[in-house]
Amino acid sequence: MTDTIDTVVRFHDARRLAELKRCIFSLVGQTYRPVRIILVLQRFNGEQIEAVEHALAPLLEADDAPQLSIVNLTDPEPADARSVLLNLGVENAQGKYLAFLDYDDVLYPEAYEMMIGRLRDTGAAIAFAKVRVMRVD
Repeated sequence: MTDTIDTVVRFHDARRLAELKRCIFSLVGQTYRPVRIILVLQRFNGEQIEAVEHALAPLLEADDAPQLSIVNLTDPEPADARSVLLNLGVENAQGKYLAFLDYDDVLYPEAYEMMIGRLRDTGAAIAFAKVRVMRVD
């Protein structure tokens, strides 16, 4: 187990790709390394998966960019698969740290560095962060 932080990102609507790109951009911009992104898709077809990969590829070209793993839930049940998607992400995690980020959220660049620093300093096993809400038109 490395000091990698695995971040599970759930994504269920291919029409919201712009929001996903912002989310992934914020993970690429983290000052903490190594970061691994586990993108869990909800019932995407092959064309939709290719569109996601194509849209995210430029963000992940740098030598120190996070590694991206894509997992696609294909089972038709349950209709509301949010918990199933989280569990799929957890099953695919390999790093020492685990985080969850919604596809329409972003992190400040220092977020993981600060959080992991506090975990190391305190010996705590779990941490929670506050969320700042912003509306963009």
